[in-house]
Amino acid sequence: MTAVVRNFYEVIPKNFLTHVHNPTRCRGSNEPSILDLVLTDGDLLNTIEWLSPLGKSDHSVLLITCDINISNKKFGKQFNCSKGDYDNLCNFMDIDWTQSLSQCLDIEEMWLLYRAQPGPCHRHGRLRP
Repeated sequence: MTAVVRNFYEVIPKNFLTHVHNPTRCRGSNEPSILDLVLTDGDLLNTIEWLSPLGKSDHSVLLITCDINISNKKFGKQFNCSKGDYDNLCNFMDIDWTQSLSQCLDIEEMWLLYRAQPGPCHRHGRLRP
């Protein structure tokens, strides 16, 4: 198991609720497996129904019902990237992310390194009111 896969398996249960616990792929005598991830950070998911595959597919259809009330959500300031500095974006994209991120010990350190980089929306984009 690679370090990235190990980090993924460690981060998911600490930060998200997983909702698919039954196999979503099965064909004939093959061993059933869970291939679908449904992750949330709260109780917005009401139900998941496993339905029959479509056509000749061996993947179950998941019918997911969510309880979303957007009118109660308060969104903070958002970057308006249409006013971004795209020359700076090109410079940002030239960063060797594989090299930079390989020096990090965990996913949190990778995120902090990424967020510290000046990008066109981080530094030069304008905020919507």
